[in-house]
Amino acid sequence: LGMAKDVRQRNMEFELSSRIGKEDLWSAHHNTVTEALRIIVSMKNSGLTKKLRIQGFETNATDVLIHVTEHYSYHTGQIALLTKILSEKDLGFYKGLDLNNLNN
Repeated sequence: LGMAKDVRQRNMEFELSSRIGKEDLWSAHHNTVTEALRIIVSMKNSGLTKKLRIQGFETNATDVLIHVTEHYSYHTGQIALLTKILSEKDLGFYKGLDLNNLNN
């Protein structure tokens, strides 16, 4: 959406030799989210229907935003589940809240 050149080397991201440390990963994640938010905030309404070709698919900016949001959520859930399993601890997302309260 930001019209940056696509330089991703997807297959390399899954190689064991390409692993990075926690701090570098956190920094890269923070920078990516910050840049994504900057791009989204700067978009005009007319940009939401802009036609795009991404990974061989014909799409538009609105579909990209929906897909990326869903994809990010999917991987966040994977990370949370694996963290919970490996640490054998509740992650405390709803600590102190009574989730049995009924909606109005």
